Amino acid sequence: MTSAVHAPLRKVITRLLDHDDALNKLFPVDMLADMCNSAAKFRSDDLKVTEKHVTAAFQGSITLKVNEMKVGNTDTKHVIQYDRKRPFRGEPWITSIGRFESDDVEKGEPVTKSVRLGEMGNELKGELTTYLDDRAEQAKKRKSGDEEAAAQGRGKKKKRKKKAKAPKVEDVEERKRREAAEKERLEREKMEELEERKKKLLKDAENQLMAQQKANEALVKLREQYLALDEEASKLGATSTRSSPMQIDEGGRRLFYILDGRAGFIHYPDGVACVLPSEIENGLRELPSKYGDDYDHNNTRRNKAYELHNFGACQFFVPKGAKWVANNHQVRKEKSHDIQHNLEALFNGERSLFGEDALRIASAFNTQGYGASDESTEMMIVGWTKALLQELGVDNIDASSIAKGCPSRRTLVRYEASLAADCMITVLQEIMEDGAKHFAIITDHGKRGGLEHFVKILVWSGWADEEKTKKVIKFHCLDVDTSAHDAAGCAEAVQKSLEEFSGLKDFKVTAVTGDAGGGAAVQNLLPALVKMGVVDEDAVKINCLMHALNKCLESAGQDTFGQQGVNSRTPFQLLYVFNQLWKAIKEEGGGKTKGKRYLDEIYSIVVDELLTNEQWQKEANVNFKQAFQKFEKVLDDLEDLEEDAGIDDLVHFITETPSNIQDPVFSRWKTVMSCTRVVLNYWPQIYFVAVAVKQNQIYKKKHTSYLCTLSSTLLSLMKEKGTADKDAYYRPDNDEDLVIDDFNADLYLVEDQAQPPLKRNDTPIFYAMLLFFRGFGDIYFDDMFHFTMKDDPFLGEGSFGQISRFCVERCYIMHNLLSDIEKGNWKEWTQFQEYTRALEGVNNKDDFDKMTTIFFQRFRNVFDKHVAPCWRSDTILHYIIGGNPTLAKEFARWLVDYDVMMQDTDDENRDESDESYQFTDKTIDMGPFHYRTRAKKHVHINIKDCMQYLTADADRKVITSTPFVKSHWDQIQKLGMCEHVVDLLDEDSWGEDTRGNPYDFSALRDAIWNEIAIHSSHQQRCENYVQLAALVSKTRVGEVRRTLRAIILSTIIRPFHMWAKQEIVRRNPEKKAPRRVEGQIRGELLIKFVDQFRRKLNRAKRSISNERYDAIKKKLMDQNEKTSARYTTENMEKMKESLEKSTRRVTKAEEAAGFYDKTVMMSGGISFKLLSMVNSCKPCQAAWKKRKSHDCRSERCCMAAVHAELKQRKIDLSKKQRCGLSILEKRHMLRDDEAKMIMVDEGKGQQGFDSKDVKFFVPKTELAKSLLQMQMDMMNKEKGIST
Repeated sequence: MTSAVHAPLRKVITRLLDHDDALNKLFPVDMLADMCNSAAKFRSDDLKVTEKHVTAAFQGSITLKVNEMKVGNTDTKHVIQYDRKRPFRGEPWITSIGRFESDDVEKGEPVTKSVRLGEMGNELKGELTTYLDDRAEQAKKRKSGDEEAAAQGRGKKKKRKKKAKAPKVEDVEERKRREAAEKERLEREKMEELEERKKKLLKDAENQLMAQQKANEALVKLREQYLALDEEASKLGATSTRSSPMQIDEGGRRLFYILDGRAGFIHYPDGVACVLPSEIENGLRELPSKYGDDYDHNNTRRNKAYELHNFGACQFFVPKGAKWVANNHQVRKEKSHDIQHNLEALFNGERSLFGEDALRIASAFNTQGYGASDESTEMMIVGWTKALLQELGVDNIDASSIAKGCPSRRTLVRYEASLAADCMITVLQEIMEDGAKHFAIITDHGKRGGLEHFVKILVWSGWADEEKTKKVIKFHCLDVDTSAHDAAGCAEAVQKSLEEFSGLKDFKVTAVTGDAGGGAAVQNLLPALVKMGVVDEDAVKINCLMHALNKCLESAGQDTFGQQGVNSRTPFQLLYVFNQLWKAIKEEGGGKTKGKRYLDEIYSIVVDELLTNEQWQKEANVNFKQAFQKFEKVLDDLEDLEEDAGIDDLVHFITETPSNIQDPVFSRWKTVMSCTRVVLNYWPQIYFVAVAVKQNQIYKKKHTSYLCTLSSTLLSLMKEKGTADKDAYYRPDNDEDLVIDDFNADLYLVEDQAQPPLKRNDTPIFYAMLLFFRGFGDIYFDDMFHFTMKDDPFLGEGSFGQISRFCVERCYIMHNLLSDIEKGNWKEWTQFQEYTRALEGVNNKDDFDKMTTIFFQRFRNVFDKHVAPCWRSDTILHYIIGGNPTLAKEFARWLVDYDVMMQDTDDENRDESDESYQFTDKTIDMGPFHYRTRAKKHVHINIKDCMQYLTADADRKVITSTPFVKSHWDQIQKLGMCEHVVDLLDEDSWGEDTRGNPYDFSALRDAIWNEIAIHSSHQQRCENYVQLAALVSKTRVGEVRRTLRAIILSTIIRPFHMWAKQEIVRRNPEKKAPRRVEGQIRGELLIKFVDQFRRKLNRAKRSISNERYDAIKKKLMDQNEKTSARYTTENMEKMKESLEKSTRRVTKAEEAAGFYDKTVMMSGGISFKLLSMVNSCKPCQAAWKKRKSHDCRSERCCMAAVHAELKQRKIDLSKKQRCGLSILEKRHMLRDDEAKMIMVDEGKGQQGFDSKDVKFFVPKTELAKSLLQMQMDMMNKEKGIST
């Protein structure tokens, strides 16, 4: 039999083979290993079951014979067969294992989902883990032993030698004594031998020394004779062989030496064997005058010690206490000394001495901290300065000097203003270098954080680089100052913001983009701007396309399904309550990251319970059958995926909640549709999370907690079916019927392989509504809204919102698809399949037929009011020239036809409608830019239908008289008369005319960039600055600072992001541009970008006077220069005038009401929230569960008190009402009666009083008064007061 060591693995495999899907099948051992790993969720290679483990576990215990094995604690016996075959000679053996109840043996198929995902208990999994760890440890030990044996050259184990008998104690001592004596004798002989060798070496050294002395004496004599002859020869005019001091000849040798602290140099010819003492004396250098040849100085020089140093390949002596330094090192040291000197000087004053460039860099980087206060910035600079000095080892600058040397808050503000002025003059210089003449402005009146901002952005077309090879659209935020809310006030604010730019040569604002609502609505603002001369008299406007589309969805949704609000029962209120519950759970778990993990843990527990709890499954089948079936199908689909991605998705689906869910309100774009998708995709999980949270709160006796209230409200909304029929909802007392229904449904699925039909009341009403809402988003709204956020395909990233040249044709695409929907074609589209099926189970289908009709009507009405008129107007229609080339040519041909028609007649008042123009009847593909991503469909349109819709209300006379068409009529005429389609942005498509001359559309192409592309299709870019201003305002900075930072952000930080991404791609062409530049690379690139900005600034400063620069800076910093300052002054003057000239009037609204509100304790009342079944006696609770009447007279029983109060107030209840109405419904009756008394007795009926405002009642019976102490206990508990 196999060792008991393998029992855990055999137990696991037997458990897996116990599944019905594994019956009568043989599984190869490798497949069984995978099944074990999947069941235990082993992912690591270090911890997993292998086929060797499986073979070892069963080999020997189960052979070719059939054995019976008992599994677990059951009495059932299972037959396990171990099969080992080799199909062909020479091939490996195949081992298989299986469980059988008959002789029919099948080959095991790939592991089924139920086997693979079989749950394994923690105890069994722990045993298996321990088993695998032990196997791995034993394998390591065997491997280590084999390697050690191989290293020692012992391939095989040697036979054990017999141990020698231990010697006697006397023999051991004698042996130690003999060894010590022998060791001593050897050491003595070795010492004697060394002494003999030493004496011999000394004798040889003496002999050699005597011989060397004799040779030296002979050499000295020869050297003296040589020098004497050399001196005589020099007297006769011959050249001396001795060199002058420090002279370096090509031949010979050089001797640099130190003698008693003095330096010397001798050069002598080759072949000279010795140097005389006199030569050494003569070679000494002269001493400095202050260090003479006296005793003290000579003694100091003689006693000086020296150290040997290396300089490359050379050696030399240096006196101790001194160090030699190479020239390059010395230069660096001198430079370091200068740096340290400058550093010390920088912090050697009573104030900051940082230069202008340094503070400009600091100000640019400081704008990164939108929410950082000046105080925190100041402290961070001081802290990092100290840290840097300490790291550099500079310890002679004290804390006071550091604090004084770092820039103060006032310095930071001052240089923030200087940087903003630098940005202004740089933008002015950039505009002049771009040669821009046409400008557009984007405006938006926003309110964030309780502060209002009127954002104004200037737009123009310029060059991407100094080589002027590529066009880009550029932006500059003029300011975010506040202004009045009327059109005139806003126009005045725009005029003031443009003062520095209006003086530029040929400066002209020709386009405006804004919102269509409020006092600053673009349709009101533009006439005011024209009247004041701020913009060109022919300037055109566009109302924000994103606002317009969002308004279409908001109006259609709210007018059809209802709005959000307290006590509202609408699908949008369901979304809101869900999001509030999600946030409340996260807050309970610690908020943000910690709270997300807490929510995920709850979610995982709930999903696990839903997969195993039959009661929950029955409740789901009754309350939302379709949603639960979808949940099961998603699980099945993910389980059937064999790839790791499928397993990862499954784990994610059952263990993690969706994240980044924003409050679903229509004022925040896309949030409602996004939340709708989350709720529909996770409907069962969300429902039972609410069930679990509520059950937990009740278990902890927190019935009135916020979490419990949200959970109850959400559950009520999610199960709402629009009927009072109790059978439509899950009740714990009808389990028997539910089992039969579920069993029949399962049979239906197996036989038909199709979804079972839904019965009436199977579908919650809000679930069906949200399915329709999501379907509309999938087929229409999401693609249309996403289009508005695209970048221009030619201009690339960063040009979002500058796609007006495509929006005219897009207007027709939106209209055409909406028309198809209105015709009823949507019912056949896959995006509405779930909704169509949901209609089978709703309570009232007629309401839904009416609902879809109203929804589409309301969407169309708002579309025709806010979207279509803008893009079909006579002033905007010519933008189509910059869009699709085919439509551009068709539009030009239409205008040329009008021009020819007008030339053929003398009647200036001729009605052009008399002539019917025929557009080309042809279908074209609008290309990838118009591709519908959500619907996954290409866009095809008919040219004739498109142009007829766009030009239906157009006046060609007005269009041809617009400045754009008049200025470029020659080229528009050529475009219309071309025989081929021309892409104005692609010179290769321009072609030639009939005479063979090449067409030149460069002027019209440039006009597209300079006049059309600058006109923004929406104002989202302004929204970003509104959010920025809100963040900055949290640091308590005023209007001036908010504008300064907005200007810096617009000129430096926003362009930096785009440039940094391009730079990263340039460095790594194989990688995609990151979504956001972060980390060290961000700091590096921002430093380089600020350096580039400084070069631009230097060019700008050379072209502007100091006086104008100071004027710009003063205007930016002076609060009195703001529009808001003037309006404040005017309001104060009007208030003074009103007090002086008007008389006091007392109105009805300010009269006293004659009563005041009393609290529940002051009134001796009882709170309605106290009246619940939980606070009733047990007989009443039991009677209510059985819906039986119970005449209770018990004190401190809420049900008895309610009945007594109703009777006292002459509110009679029938027997059916006493039994059937809940205590909640009865207390509502009591509340209404109390409200009537308050409105009559206290006179609150005229004060906008609502019965829902009544929170308590004054008891009239003794039974109700008996609840006063109970209420006091409840209030004390809520306040944490112990009694």
